Amino acid sequence: MATKTTGAAATTASDLCMGLLAAGLPLALICDLTDPYMATSRDILEHEGRPEVAWWQAG
Repeated sequence: MATKTTGAAATTASDLCMGLLAAGLPLALICDLTDPYMATSRDILEHEGRPEVAWWQAG
């Protein structure tokens, strides 16, 4: 079970996450690596399906 962070630890974790996002790491990868008990991005994709518009491809 994941633990909650408070105060300075939460700010540090938020700053770290924002830094990883700014560096180009996909949010799905960060989620997959940080909580082993959550559904993985692959599970979510299989459950929800792909979007009709491929927004990640250059248009």
